[in-house]
Amino acid sequence: MKFLINLFAKYLPTKDTCILELRRKIKDLTQENEELKVEVTILRKEGHLNIDLYDDNIEDKIIEHLQKAQKEICIAMAWLTSVKIIRTLSLLRDKGINIKIIVDKNRNNNYVRNYNPGNILKTVSLTNKSKYPSFMHNKYCIIDNSVVIDGSYNWTRNAKYNLEHIIVIKEASIAEMYRESFDKIFNNPKYFANYLIEENAINF
Repeated sequence: MKFLINLFAKYLPTKDTCILELRRKIKDLTQENEELKVEVTILRKEGHLNIDLYDDNIEDKIIEHLQKAQKEICIAMAWLTSVKIIRTLSLLRDKGINIKIIVDKNRNNNYVRNYNPGNILKTVSLTNKSKYPSFMHNKYCIIDNSVVIDGSYNWTRNAKYNLEHIIVIKEASIAEMYRESFDKIFNNPKYFANYLIEENAINF
């Protein structure tokens, strides 16, 4: 018994160790956010891009930009569980906005899959020979092929409690690159042969 206790003490992390590791990660994320703010400020001053960074009230900022859509919203999101965002998308769909959604095939996304606030919702499963799990881990949105929302923020109920950020890029050429990536997954061409895509709904 003493041997097992010593073994656990040696190899299992203590509570203090976990706390220190979490603090280190928070510090790193804080620094990353500050560096991103500086880079965004430089880009804006030099007139290269129309770009904004948000690290507070992110869910409200996302909804604010979604509500500006005129024609189409394309979303690739690993986890989509925010009731506020899902309801916003549903209202926009009912107003005639074409909404395409890709989510990872995991049980956390069951609500959005069943509720389906878009015109077409597809789930993505990645197959590989590795012992490690794989996810459709994108977190971006394209609005009217001219605005991109991207960042660390998953559109979930709990994300608002994390240290996260999003960037909003208003540049058609950037949006076009994101749209090409989105369509590759959505249309499941041979390039993405390791993706298994299931369509949960058809056009309304």
